[in-house]
Amino acid sequence: MKVFPSEVKRVMGTLPIGFYAGKRVPARLSETEESSYYNTKEDSIVISFPQIETALSEVKDTNYLETGIRSTVYHEVSHAI
Repeated sequence: MKVFPSEVKRVMGTLPIGFYAGKRVPARLSETEESSYYNTKEDSIVISFPQIETALSEVKDTNYLETGIRSTVYHEVSHAI
């Protein structure tokens, strides 16, 4: 399925990422980073849009767009943590 950064940002805004990180930590979507990571200088999580886009390109059923975004964001957050 085709996914856009605006859709990912909208879903990310609803996720309790701090709960999984064990503390309040901001997360931002990067349209250029090739992988997700934890930025120690900024104490933030950077989520790679290209990673999410690649993963969701394999999904054919567009009825699960939000579920797909949530799943891939959580997957990327787990890498960062």
